[in-house]
Amino acid sequence: MKVILFLIELPIRFILALIGFTFRGWIGWAGIILVLIRVIGVTHWPWWLAALPLEYGVIYCLYMTIDGALYRAGLKKVGSYARFTQPFDRLD
Repeated sequence: MKVILFLIELPIRFILALIGFTFRGWIGWAGIILVLIRVIGVTHWPWWLAALPLEYGVIYCLYMTIDGALYRAGLKKVGSYARFTQPFDRLD
């Protein structure tokens, strides 16, 4: 049962991370604006270039979701960036 819940939780974590990246960060908003000005016709950039910040967000959120899942499964230790950014009392 624990494995099933773990697998169900992964896509939910990914979607929440992607929404947070897109709407709470400046890179996500830059991507939305670039796609909007491409749709409106202000720029004539290729679609892949206009959506590049959003593509980066998808790759980043996918990587961080997998990384967090490996940590929660006990297959990976805390990385140096997480160790550096977290308060000392929260790390085991």
